[in-house]
Amino acid sequence: NDYGESTLRRSEDGRALCGPLPWPIDIYYKDYNTVVKVDKALLLHVRFGHISGKYLYEMVKNSEELTNYIGEKELETLKEPIFCPVCLAAKSVKKTFSRSYPVAQRFLERLHADVKTYSLADMEGHMHILGIRDSYTHFVWLYFLKTRDEFPAKIAHFCEQLIAHPDFDASSLEKTMFITDNAKEMIGKDAMKVYNTFKLFHVPTAEYKHSDNSTIEGFWASCETVVRALFLSAPHINKRL
Repeated sequence: NDYGESTLRRSEDGRALCGPLPWPIDIYYKDYNTVVKVDKALLLHVRFGHISGKYLYEMVKNSEELTNYIGEKELETLKEPIFCPVCLAAKSVKKTFSRSYPVAQRFLERLHADVKTYSLADMEGHMHILGIRDSYTHFVWLYFLKTRDEFPAKIAHFCEQLIAHPDFDASSLEKTMFITDNAKEMIGKDAMKVYNTFKLFHVPTAEYKHSDNSTIEGFWASCETVVRALFLSAPHINKRL
């Protein structure tokens, strides 16, 4: 019958330990920096299996022992919803993004393009990487650029190689959707001229909806992770990357 004092301490492995014995309680937070005031109402809420405030109020009201423990003033607070980060995380629903168009069903149906810029250039002066990824096969073509203005010329070179390549059945790119962001070199006059020459259906993504071009953006994240791991595993590379 001894409920003890409300205490909160952090364990060595990052867990929040609430309350002394005989009822030790572990609270797992999604956010390590979350700070929650553990009052008696929250302590009873956790110790009784994260019961809702409505049922906890009825239980405490009908128990003289619990009423004396929590107090008449704090008993009224149980009529309001209890802020519990564990309950909020458990009841939260992840909303999946909606695509503006269906998933690709054939090779070269949709091409996702993006230019990645880095702060350091290579020995030849290339600071930008043009990535073009096929949405169906996830095959990626990479081109190194010294300036972003080289984008239209590289796209023209890419289309010419693609049509002339014997292993690719791409005699025409008329039905190919070419998806880019709204960078000026991708929607400028020179780029539009290339799209019209090779009959590419250019689709710029909305500024507020990056999920439409997540295919190539996901490739950049995976590529950088692999390259960083290779550098860190090399014995002659400075570990401060």
